[in-house]
Amino acid sequence: NDSAAIEGDDVIFTITRTGNSGIAASVDYATSNGTAGSSDYTSATGTINFAANETVKNLSINTTEDANFENQEAFTVSLSNPSANTTIGDGSGVGTINDDDGGPTFSINDASVTEGGNIVFTVTKTGGTALSHNVSFATSTGSASASDFTANSGVLTFTSGQTTRTISVASVSDNIYEANETLTVTISGASGGAQIGDSFGVGTIVNDDAGPAFSINNVSVTEGGSLSFTVSKTGATAFSHSVNYSTADGSASAGQDYTATSGTLNFSAGSSSQSISVVTAQDTSYEADETVLVNLASATSGATISDSQGVGTILNDDPLVIVRNAAGQLQPGYTEQFIPGDPGNPPFEPGFPDLYITSSTSAGIIHTSNVGYCDTATPPTSGYIFTSNGCELIED
Repeated sequence: NDSAAIEGDDVIFTITRTGNSGIAASVDYATSNGTAGSSDYTSATGTINFAANETVKNLSINTTEDANFENQEAFTVSLSNPSANTTIGDGSGVGTINDDDGGPTFSINDASVTEGGNIVFTVTKTGGTALSHNVSFATSTGSASASDFTANSGVLTFTSGQTTRTISVASVSDNIYEANETLTVTISGASGGAQIGDSFGVGTIVNDDAGPAFSINNVSVTEGGSLSFTVSKTGATAFSHSVNYSTADGSASAGQDYTATSGTLNFSAGSSSQSISVVTAQDTSYEADETVLVNLASATSGATISDSQGVGTILNDDPLVIVRNAAGQLQPGYTEQFIPGDPGNPPFEPGFPDLYITSSTSAGIIHTSNVGYCDTATPPTSGYIFTSNGCELIED
């Protein structure tokens, strides 16, 4: 007959004698390979002897246990050379060896690469198998979008002895400062009784772009106006960023020449510039141009500061009043009085001859011991000051 057993067990064949069983009889047997080979069972040859009146005999063939996942395998037991006065009816029995090993398992790892490179995933087959197996794969987006990598899909074929295959996914280089991004490769549809262990491989695209940089420009305005500074953000970014600012005195003084200010500028990902306004004070004094500083600090989310200080120049708009012209002549609106050797009573200066000039445009008495003048091309000479009216003599 035909018979079957799980690998490692014996395949038991039954040899049956029919007809005249009153005499002893014998028949030879021998195994031969089919899909099962010599490593799958113990080959055997011999003779089976029947005593008088004995009609059934069993023949056991040992099979071999292994760890390979495989198809059913078969071998044959053939009968030959029956004894005298006997014949062979069915002289061939098929022995089937049933596999008891589970199919192999496929899994995929996680991988990473700097943007612009190829992410290489490894698909691993574990568990012995005598068969070839296929497994399908396909990419999908995660935090990485379709523009960040080249989609890939297909089928991997593993021969019986092959344990690993690779999948390559090309990433795209850009100039945007951004977080690391991820995509997924999924394996599925393992064939031939194989199974899937870890079906998801996560690919990380590592950012290689520097964060944006903040800078501030220099500006100027006529006193009384507002200084408008521009803070610029250079470099593409996927993040929002902020930077702090505050004013500081240069040659100008806060509260007198300008109104101090400070705060935080918030830039969205697509925003490239914002402005800071500093209000200046109007006065009537002729004076040099003055400066106020705006300082940047504490840029966030990986941003840097390339130019941290903006200089604002407050331009004087008050005219120069000339007391005397280049010829030394007193200008209209001024009168003078010369007092030699005054007794020292205020407002006179004791012991010196003094010249006193009174301005109809300025309260008080203007005094000097020297006769001089101011013009628009040079700063005041000794004994002169810049006042609300321009260049005048020192007041006593």
